[in-house]
Amino acid sequence: MVVARKEASLSFVSICWLFFVLGCTCFGGMWAAMDRLQQELVERRKLISLEDQKSLMLAAAMIPAPKFLAFAAMIGYRIGGIWGAVGSSISIMLPGTVLVLAACILT
Repeated sequence: MVVARKEASLSFVSICWLFFVLGCTCFGGMWAAMDRLQQELVERRKLISLEDQKSLMLAAAMIPAPKFLAFAAMIGYRIGGIWGAVGSSISIMLPGTVLVLAACILT
């Protein structure tokens, strides 16, 4: 017997903020941040199940893209459709991009 699970959904602004915060607090890429991602996405917000997280991490590792960015896009798509994927991708890259640009300007 298969039990249907209600898909979680967030507003575009909430998705962007969530992934911006994750981009600010997760260091070392997707595998290094696995515990933080699980804590935030699975345990605290209950946006995805643990099995979903594991399968999406494996899928992100198989596609030719930066793994953390691919994972963020897949989660964003799950919880907010195509705009969720766009917002999560941009938001997770923004903190690191700003730091690199600031370092370039300062040097």
